[in-house]
Amino acid sequence: MLPDITDMLPSTPLNRMFDYVDYFSTSINGRDVYTFFVSCANYEAIPLEANVRLPSRSSRPYSEMKDTLELEPDLFFYKNTGINVIASDISLNKSKKSATITIPAGYGILNGGHTQQAIIDYKHLRAIDPKAIVRIEVIVWNNISKAEIANLAKAKNSSTNVKGYSLADKSGYFDKLKGYMRPEFEKHIVWKENESVEGDEFDAVRLISYLCLFDIESYPDEDSVPNYVATSTGVAFSRWVSSCQNGRDKLEKVEPLVNDVLALYEHIQSTFNRDIDRGFTNLKVIKKAKNGAKTVFTGLPIEWELPKQVMYPLLGAFRADLEERDGEYAWIVEPKGLFDRSKKQLMKQIQTFLNQNDVNRMSKDTTIWTNLYQRLKLAVKE
Repeated sequence: MLPDITDMLPSTPLNRMFDYVDYFSTSINGRDVYTFFVSCANYEAIPLEANVRLPSRSSRPYSEMKDTLELEPDLFFYKNTGINVIASDISLNKSKKSATITIPAGYGILNGGHTQQAIIDYKHLRAIDPKAIVRIEVIVWNNISKAEIANLAKAKNSSTNVKGYSLADKSGYFDKLKGYMRPEFEKHIVWKENESVEGDEFDAVRLISYLCLFDIESYPDEDSVPNYVATSTGVAFSRWVSSCQNGRDKLEKVEPLVNDVLALYEHIQSTFNRDIDRGFTNLKVIKKAKNGAKTVFTGLPIEWELPKQVMYPLLGAFRADLEERDGEYAWIVEPKGLFDRSKKQLMKQIQTFLNQNDVNRMSKDTTIWTNLYQRLKLAVKE
């Protein structure tokens, strides 16, 4: 059995030396570009930190490359576009036909992660025929920003569309948010495509959409409702990315509360059905959870599943429990306790709405969003 992909990849900073069969070099707009032809049998893994996503062993290109190494090693070069690398420096030993590239943090393979993975996986299983040759292009570019590397990687990976959250991760837009998150929460978030996580996973776009619900600068009261977040998480994510690109993260004051938001979300998931009118769980849209179902982050038991169309306006109502103090957002009342004290009234409002409307309308209807917000606002005052 092959090890996990991340366990097979080296980390930066790293000086990687490799032997080559032949090479040529040129200078393009003041930057040196080297093209090496390397025997796959001698290939050593290069960090993948410059890439926007991890390779997937279930992808068709990966499988085809392994088949070529097995059945037609002499054609591997002709059937493969090779590996593109960005490095900060390079040195050649022409007499020994070897090169050493310097790979700082954030540098490495821009494109060709599946090619590399096919080679190192095959080498893990058996020897590779020396006739299998891979092309390695090295761009020498010092002092390049994360965002510029992300743009290069996106362009190099244009054959298959790169997801927005992979680009956001490569651009460093998640870095502060990751720093705020408790390890037991952060380890479940999928920040980029094909990333493996511990246990159940929770994607970064959904996480950002939940944080957008607490943006009290944009949505300060019951007259300003963030219902677009529920109807289009992709738009919410894109707006956040645009704010980061423009130099001001619109969620910078919300992000320090990320652990509280996720804990509240899972508390609601696990306890919303307790000590309330049993008619609520008799609603057709409320389904019995599978035996042993638990929340992703804190492992709380789930008896009934609360639809996302209900969760968004319910969670968004807790904007009423936030205020700004000395330039930072803070809870007025501890949010989980506030939910416990307000649960019966909140669930009654939701039940009344769902008795008269389709569940999909709940994520769009500004009236129910406003009513839930007002209920929480009153509970905070009480």
